[in-house]
Amino acid sequence: FVTTNAVAARLTRHSDVGTRFAKYGPRFSLESVPDGLGPDDYLRGAHQIGDVTDSLATQALDAGSRLREMLTYGSLWGESDRRPVTCIIADGFFWFMVDVTEIGRAS
Repeated sequence: FVTTNAVAARLTRHSDVGTRFAKYGPRFSLESVPDGLGPDDYLRGAHQIGDVTDSLATQALDAGSRLREMLTYGSLWGESDRRPVTCIIADGFFWFMVDVTEIGRAS
């Protein structure tokens, strides 16, 4: 599961997401990528959606980014126990995912 740093921080701070999904073993992992907001910031309103989308698009299309590596190969810099991404659920805000799926194995 890939989410932004801000969302991952809230999930781990306010829920037991790690414990809840531990029963799935290596089939489930929670990974996060920078969201374009500050380290102590979070999406506070619709006016920030453009910043988040632009940041994620830049990362998805950058050959050396963490997001692109996860989406196209299913692993992070040599972590061979990760399975490839087989499904991406993205809405119209995330148009760039089509480009990423054409590059790697995700579809």
